Amino acid sequence: MFKGIKKIRKTTEQYKSELIEINNKNNTNIRLKDGVEYINTNTKIIHICTCGKEWNTYPHTILSSQSKRCGKCYDFEKWCIDNNRQDVLDRWDYELNNCKPSEIAFSVHKKYYFKCPKGIHKSELKIVRAFTNGQEGSMFCAACNSFAQWGIDNLGEDFLEKYWDYEKNTVDPWEVSYSTDNKVYLYCQEKDYHESYDIACSSFITGSRCSYCANHKVHPLDSLGKLLEDKGLLHLWSDKNKKSPWRYKPNSGKEKVWWKCPDKKHEDYLRHIGSSNTCNFRCPECSNEQKESIMATTLKQVLKYEYPNTEWEYNAGFIAKKRISKYDIFVPELNNLLIECQSEYHDGEKQQKTDKLKKQYALNNGYNYLDIDKRNYSPLEAIQLFFPSIKEIPEYVDISKETIRTWDIKEAQNLLDNGYTYPEVANILNITSEIVRSAISQKVLTRPSNYKRKSLSKRVKVVCLNMNNELIKIYNSITEAKMELNINNIEIACKNNNRSAGGFKWMYYDEYINKGELNIS
Repeated sequence: MFKGIKKIRKTTEQYKSELIEINNKNNTNIRLKDGVEYINTNTKIIHICTCGKEWNTYPHTILSSQSKRCGKCYDFEKWCIDNNRQDVLDRWDYELNNCKPSEIAFSVHKKYYFKCPKGIHKSELKIVRAFTNGQEGSMFCAACNSFAQWGIDNLGEDFLEKYWDYEKNTVDPWEVSYSTDNKVYLYCQEKDYHESYDIACSSFITGSRCSYCANHKVHPLDSLGKLLEDKGLLHLWSDKNKKSPWRYKPNSGKEKVWWKCPDKKHEDYLRHIGSSNTCNFRCPECSNEQKESIMATTLKQVLKYEYPNTEWEYNAGFIAKKRISKYDIFVPELNNLLIECQSEYHDGEKQQKTDKLKKQYALNNGYNYLDIDKRNYSPLEAIQLFFPSIKEIPEYVDISKETIRTWDIKEAQNLLDNGYTYPEVANILNITSEIVRSAISQKVLTRPSNYKRKSLSKRVKVVCLNMNNELIKIYNSITEAKMELNINNIEIACKNNNRSAGGFKWMYYDEYINKGELNIS
């Protein structure tokens, strides 16, 4: 609009002319009540409806054809029939309403009782006008869409009895929508001591539950502190930690904390909680310094003396965590008996699982198996399990003898210092490269500062034979054989007695040439 030009106001006569046009279009007879003047399109004025009754409404609703008749001449029953909503009409509660749907206007702004569509809840008050104006949800049964009904439908008839905390909740579960973000208090179903927790209804129906069970929070009774208390190890918690052990999860793999050495021999050390739990909270430096138990050392020497073919740290091919896990003793003369000497080291949950798999592997592969715990047997009692006639520990037993490793640490370190690579050291000592790497990571061996990996030009050749010891192919390296045949553990097979991997037998090329014959079984 330009400045200075005023908008022309519509007159009463002009409005009457517009009414005539609308009536002709809609086949109606709506007119102004005598003596009523038009004000503007958004101000209610009294009209006379086609039915002859007075109708106080906005001019714009008539001119836009939104309203073609007054509410008094178009009842709710007729509206439901015309709009194919017999389902809503069937829900009309004649007893509570004390009137018929044909006796009220379709657009009345008043509440009336409607029955539950499922017939399982009591009638609820609904505004008729909200529904006829297009608000479909206004006619939904609130109880059918309540949190209580969702729980019964999805979790059982006893949902409220099991889950709902009537003391903490101040709302009625039948009046709370199952999709609301409002929080309610529900009881944990996994552990009673978790009691009730607050959670949004919308989160609960999508699968969220107790924050303690989901590890979002740490309950004191599920905490690292409780585990340490039960084990009598709370004294190992270092003063360097800023938080209490009661605020940590006992198997956390992300958080590192400080620990005290149980023997007070070493300084406090930093370690992941999960790793500490797996290792039964032992000091890593103490573990590196720890020698084999006297019982194991004694038993190994006696069995070796009585049965010369006895082997220590025997590789039967069992692999745990991608590493070879050897058996403490192998006695072929005792029906291929494998012996494991147990101690508190084996009390950890993960180690017990490994030990169980290790035992099953031995039995599945034709070995006999026996484990002996040093806490249940003295060195002499362990010997008498095999030799009852021995009444005292033999003089030839040296309890200071190194029986854990079948290779010399000093020799290995000397080889490393003189420029030998891990595979070369392993080959000379008749062990695997992984053992050398593990010894370095545990600080049993020290990696020289000038250490260099073996160049690709110095790869070790290997020979592939069938099970009848007939030559199949010579490979330039173990990697080449792995890539072509997709077989792992070829290196282990080359060092192992049975030499088998992937349905073939394997030898180092130099060993094959030096042997001069194919009888290698």
